[in-house]
Amino acid sequence: MLQLFPKTTGLVLVVFLLSCTKSGESGTIQPLFKEPVGALLPGNFPGEVSGIADSYTQPGSIWMIQDSQNGNELLRVNHSGELQEAVALPGSENRDWEDLAIGAGPDPALKYLYIAETGDNASQYSEYAIYRIEEPGAGVTTVQNLVKIRFVYGDGASHNTEAILVDSSSKDIILVTKEKPATIFVLRYPYKTNELNSAVLAGATKLETVTGAAIGGDGKELLLRTYTGIFYWKRNNGESVEAALQREAVSIPPALEPQGEAIAFKTDLKGFYTLSENAGLPVTLRLNYYARN
Repeated sequence: MLQLFPKTTGLVLVVFLLSCTKSGESGTIQPLFKEPVGALLPGNFPGEVSGIADSYTQPGSIWMIQDSQNGNELLRVNHSGELQEAVALPGSENRDWEDLAIGAGPDPALKYLYIAETGDNASQYSEYAIYRIEEPGAGVTTVQNLVKIRFVYGDGASHNTEAILVDSSSKDIILVTKEKPATIFVLRYPYKTNELNSAVLAGATKLETVTGAAIGGDGKELLLRTYTGIFYWKRNNGESVEAALQREAVSIPPALEPQGEAIAFKTDLKGFYTLSENAGLPVTLRLNYYARN
């Protein structure tokens, strides 16, 4: 069931005005995206979804992952909020999966899913990984062709990262840490799949506590989210993803969520989705959709 999300507070409405553009003909203010509409999720919906990606191979479905102490599998929900069959990922380990991205890979005819094994709340790990798979088609319940891209951070430190993007033009993987400020690292393509890679320090955003990221299928638009905010960039011609993320962002008022973690553009670029963890609370979650104006 689709339900219009409750009105936001006055403070958020002030931010909403900052996320608007002027209409050239009338001079009126028009927001980039409409107020979110929430699809109510069932009571048995997983409560620790940390990353989502809208599906190309199965239109109308969204891929999901959960974070630490959950299964090494891809979950799936349709746009109306109904759970669908999961896909097992043997050969992988869910130490702390924190984001999910979809984009280009070795075969230009395919889309690939990238799972970020990058969570590190205690800054205790010296090595991290990205799992890459071909996006599963209809009827697939197990994926065997999984590739593990192992890496360390180029500054020699441990980092807690909950947001990744894949630039489909360069195939670079951009990692945005959850630190204050949120630091940007880049795994340059081609990455090695049989030895350790190094993620290069590329700058810092003006944000902190970043929990999710998304890039449009055409590579032109970027989103980062925190627990309480959503931030939008449109790339300039020839501008890298990491350079764009260091500029000031347009703020988009989010739906009220208990612990906002995941964000993804719709494949047709007509809007984007957000999803929250339940934060251990007995709450009914919503898959929130922000349609473009």
